[in-house]
Amino acid sequence: AKRDAAMDAKIAAVLAAAGHKKTGTRARQPAASMKRQRPPKPVRPSLSEQLASIGASAGSITDEIRKTHKLDDHHGTASGKPLLRVPARAFTVGKLECRYPSPVQFFADQCTYIFNHPHESKQITMEMYYRDMRQAVLSEGTRSLRFKIDHLLDKFTTPGDYNPHDRNHYITIGLASVADARAVAALGRVPGASGSASGNGRSAASMLSGSASTGRLGLSSGGGGG
Repeated sequence: AKRDAAMDAKIAAVLAAAGHKKTGTRARQPAASMKRQRPPKPVRPSLSEQLASIGASAGSITDEIRKTHKLDDHHGTASGKPLLRVPARAFTVGKLECRYPSPVQFFADQCTYIFNHPHESKQITMEMYYRDMRQAVLSEGTRSLRFKIDHLLDKFTTPGDYNPHDRNHYITIGLASVADARAVAALGRVPGASGSASGNGRSAASMLSGSASTGRLGLSSGGGGG
């Protein structure tokens, strides 16, 4: 009996040692292979691409507004198809700045766009005739078309918003890229790129609303000059 017990104890010891050796020598996988592979980060679109996307979205919203209020195409006044349509990055009228610009459409005699008023819940249709533009500069460096209108605009009547006699007050169209600025210059119609403008003031700013006229509104004579 003692011999059998000793044999059993010896067998148990051998089995225990074998099991410990097996578990102790188990190969471990490298820590790096245990981590899940992360998908590559998406490439962020360029600023020009983002502006173009914003401009396209704004254009869709503008089209819906025109359809809702039964406005004619091209804001109800410009005739024919635009020669050029480009995205914009910002608009200014005097001391007011619009950071949610619409695309700008360039016709044979004018450019049109929507100015979202920064302090009032209204959208203003800007119809800027080239012959009304004074001190116009189309710059590739600043990617902008800057000019003055010699009269007060009827939808910017708050004192100080736009004063045509203030040397610091301009109307500015910020273009999305240098390529867009060159495309505008290539039209050969915009002042600042192809010569000085001339003629009587007829540019206007009219408001898009449920009761708004679809026609071009006249300019206030309060700030007339030129």
